[in-house]
Amino acid sequence: MGGFGRPHFPLRSSGAGDSDGGNVSGGDRSGGRLIGSHSLKQRRTQSNSLYMEMGFVLLSLAIVKSMSAYSKVATLDTEIECETINAMTPGARTISEDESIQGIEALKRASAELREAAGIFQYIIDQVLPHLAGVRLSVPDLTPDIQYMLQTLSLADSDRLSVRVWLRTDKNQKKSPNMPANMLLEIQQRYENASASLRTLQSGESRSVSADIQNYMRDGQQLILAQAMVYLAQVNSDKQKFGNAVGFMRDARDMLIEIRRRKQSVH
Repeated sequence: MGGFGRPHFPLRSSGAGDSDGGNVSGGDRSGGRLIGSHSLKQRRTQSNSLYMEMGFVLLSLAIVKSMSAYSKVATLDTEIECETINAMTPGARTISEDESIQGIEALKRASAELREAAGIFQYIIDQVLPHLAGVRLSVPDLTPDIQYMLQTLSLADSDRLSVRVWLRTDKNQKKSPNMPANMLLEIQQRYENASASLRTLQSGESRSVSADIQNYMRDGQQLILAQAMVYLAQVNSDKQKFGNAVGFMRDARDMLIEIRRRKQSVH
């Protein structure tokens, strides 16, 4: 399946010095802003509302928490990160006890931080955006659709990590492939919901969302669905419905091949 992909947060700057901060030097694009193309100075001319400032501060905090979470899982061994497949594959390398404990703790911390980020996005929707209803924004960062997209994406990634924790800690998971299949299908639906919110944006607002994030949501749906199909294949195999099992595995393989062919895929 490959390692745990993580979205980059590239800065979209209209010129030198037009930046909100973040590390965007050289080839490292992981520290910049997620969306938007205007500087903080330009934003401050839009409104003197405290809620405007609060919204952007909270948005920055949520993105920092998300990046912190992704950094915790980015350094884990790739083979270990494939436990969704390894659990179903005879002869897969066994995770040592030390690796398992360290990996589980990292996954738990990352999952918790992503849920904290999702909570901040929801707070912005509920408590901040209603006070900005009459303000014309030149960037779509503080719009309900964008905040919902970010919240849903954070929850999807958090759930994704939670499934990996469950696979490592539930000793009976091989006997119940229905459970991971259902969990993965729910995660796939979250990615779909995040993508759907992006499609509701106007063309100018949609272009403000980085291509990395758009590709991440698109490929995330496909990758998680392929993983779910592996478990659905096991469900059918256990019921001796081997034709269905082969069909699920073939579809999963085709999806993974398609993702692999996309050179720009972050997965």
